Amino acid sequence: MAFWENGFRHLTNSKLVIKKVEDGKGLKIRTMENKVHLAAWKSAGFNPTPWPGERFRCDATGRDRRAGKPIAVYYTSKLWDAKQSNLSLTSHVYSPAPILMSKKIFDAMPKEDQKLFVETALEVAKFQRKINRDAEENRLKEVAGKGVTVVARRRSREFQEGYGACL
Repeated sequence: MAFWENGFRHLTNSKLVIKKVEDGKGLKIRTMENKVHLAAWKSAGFNPTPWPGERFRCDATGRDRRAGKPIAVYYTSKLWDAKQSNLSLTSHVYSPAPILMSKKIFDAMPKEDQKLFVETALEVAKFQRKINRDAEENRLKEVAGKGVTVVARRRSREFQEGYGACL
């Protein structure tokens, strides 16, 4: 029906401050079980490891201290408490959050209700994306105040140039 967003994914880890792609050479990171993501991280010199279905448990226990996630997820999960105290704003993957509905249920609705659902989903999506984006700067300031090293966006462009050719 519409797309909300989690935002762009950024690199978090407990080992290194990563200002450019070369800083992470050989670093083992957890990533989605996705061929494109795995190939991109490998070509950038990282050592990607897919851990399907274990994201939060691994992050929260500290078992895996290197990963990529949006600011909203990093912030709400309080991952600085799980020793992920380095946050490089790489913006390496955009993470949409699709709003879905059963086609069977949707098709069974009166046409005017269908129209209302679609219009509302699209309107709320714009609102949610704005709130998410507006909150990022405040969240970044707050996590920096908790001792997290945040590598600025202007430096992330160097990372994207090394990584982005694969995506």
